[in-house]
Amino acid sequence: MSTFRCREARRLVPTAEFPSEKDLQILSRQIGRQPQGVVFVASRCERRKPRVMLTLPSLDSETPFPSIFWLTCPYLSRAAAGLEGSGFIKEMERKKEGNTAWRETYERDETRFVRLLEEMVDLVGGDTLRERMGRRGIAGGKPGLIKCLHAHLAYYLVTGKDPVGRDCWRELTKSMGESCEEVEKACRD
Repeated sequence: MSTFRCREARRLVPTAEFPSEKDLQILSRQIGRQPQGVVFVASRCERRKPRVMLTLPSLDSETPFPSIFWLTCPYLSRAAAGLEGSGFIKEMERKKEGNTAWRETYERDETRFVRLLEEMVDLVGGDTLRERMGRRGIAGGKPGLIKCLHAHLAYYLVTGKDPVGRDCWRELTKSMGESCEEVEKACRD
């Protein structure tokens, strides 16, 4: 990817940093394989370890990655999975149906995400990639659909947007604090 495109990606996501070799090793352990394509560290935890990776959509892949933000922190990933298993997504769907202000914030933030994703797609592959990816919401599915708390939490941690991610973060930090007590094995230098 050209320097211009990398610079543009960082303009679109100001928190994005080029990963160091150490970051790439940690990201590989966190996700269980080498990161594919062009990646950035989009958010770090209090210990300065990667917790969200920005993955640019790729023309090289048969199937474009469903979301551009990937929650890589093992601690938060397990916690988000636990929330999903507890029925938190259904709670968010009820909130969306019953709380007009919350729903409007969700719709506005998802529209921002869709625009950001479209700008990333245009940056990397233009119409060809846009056609292959279709229109996707925060969690990689149809816009408006609440699924995959990992994706919503990742988007929130990077941008401060998305009431699903915000409510997920509040619930997690209420029960576990903002970071792991001991550095996860995958995150050690």
